[in-house]
Amino acid sequence: MPDRPTHQGINFYPYLPEAIRQPVEGGDVFARLVGAEIIRIGTTDPGMFEGGGLIIDYCHTGQMARRLVLAFSELGMWVESDSQFLSA
Repeated sequence: MPDRPTHQGINFYPYLPEAIRQPVEGGDVFARLVGAEIIRIGTTDPGMFEGGGLIIDYCHTGQMARRLVLAFSELGMWVESDSQFLSA
């Protein structure tokens, strides 16, 4: 297997903007994932978000499941939504 870059020299930011044009820190989105059970990971319907999207359904013990929707384009990545939902 060929060597892959490690990307160790890149900057790391522990937050995402809450909207594409509002670079307000959505910092607690990662904190909410820590210790959660990941129920499933997937994507959105083609064309729902320019560039695509990532959906992470997760749950903490004794709490309702949540759905995190990340959207991205050539301009960057942001939190589209993070809310409770009834799992399927």
